[in-house]
Amino acid sequence: MKTKNYLRLTSFLSFLFKFVGFFYIVSFIISVVAFFTSDSFSFEYEPRMFSFFSFNTSNKVFDGTAATEVDYEKIYNFSGLIMTIPLVILSIIVYFKLGNLFRDLSKGETPFTFDKAKKLRVIAYFYCVLGLLPTFLYPIVFYIVSSGDINITLGVGYDFIIGLILLVVAQVFQYGLSLQEFSEDVV
Repeated sequence: MKTKNYLRLTSFLSFLFKFVGFFYIVSFIISVVAFFTSDSFSFEYEPRMFSFFSFNTSNKVFDGTAATEVDYEKIYNFSGLIMTIPLVILSIIVYFKLGNLFRDLSKGETPFTFDKAKKLRVIAYFYCVLGLLPTFLYPIVFYIVSSGDINITLGVGYDFIIGLILLVVAQVFQYGLSLQEFSEDVV
């Protein structure tokens, strides 16, 4: 009886993660088209993270003369667009990989295989990158787009924490499989 519930749940999760992946693709394409065709549409990027340190400065003087008519709204919108692209692409990859993992689990095979532990580890690495990418990429993008303004926030994203937890779970799976393999060799 519990096996049926497990198979239904994994099948549902496979569908859900793939649906979310497709939703991300469609909504991102619509958003990018709206960004370039509408003057009022904007991307705003706010890193979701545990912040340890934040530093902001504005470059008001350039070569001894005051900067004139800097359109900060365009700067924020364009830097938001640039930051959103890699994060959405990585999120889509993660959702489809999760969907494939749960699809494999819904087939009724044992979840305790080295292949599934490896897939879980790959997903964990993607989550870690999703959690660290804004910390490193956003200050660079903001600096380039704003012509000298600096906006640095040091911290780790929530996705990084999820990735670390998944790495531990994948390592536990692999350790358990190694013990099982050793046990079978001894017997």
